[in-house]
Amino acid sequence: MTYESLGNSYEGREIPLLTIGNPKAQKSIVLSARVHPGETVSSFIMEGFIKELLSQSEFAKSLRRKYLFKIVPMINPDGVVRGNYRFSAAGYDLNRRWKHCYESSHPEIYHLKTMIKKLHR
Repeated sequence: MTYESLGNSYEGREIPLLTIGNPKAQKSIVLSARVHPGETVSSFIMEGFIKELLSQSEFAKSLRRKYLFKIVPMINPDGVVRGNYRFSAAGYDLNRRWKHCYESSHPEIYHLKTMIKKLHR
């Protein structure tokens, strides 16, 4: 597993990115959680998924051999820190910004979308 930054949020917080699996795999799987800061349950689900993926079970080993997982456990850290339920620090519902996102006002989605495009190539 490697830990890196996907980029910075609107208020400059690091957006964590975990990479697990085979870097030479032909298929990648991207997972993200907490687009809406109030989705606290998604953090528990993501934690369980990561623990299972890192386990020594034969199923987990098989997944790590076949795929490259890119995991963003919290896409909206500003909203979580501020205690928002649905919006980013800039006042946007980030789930509504996928079609038209801009690095200056929706960097969280912009960076995730850029990473997905790079993986697709």
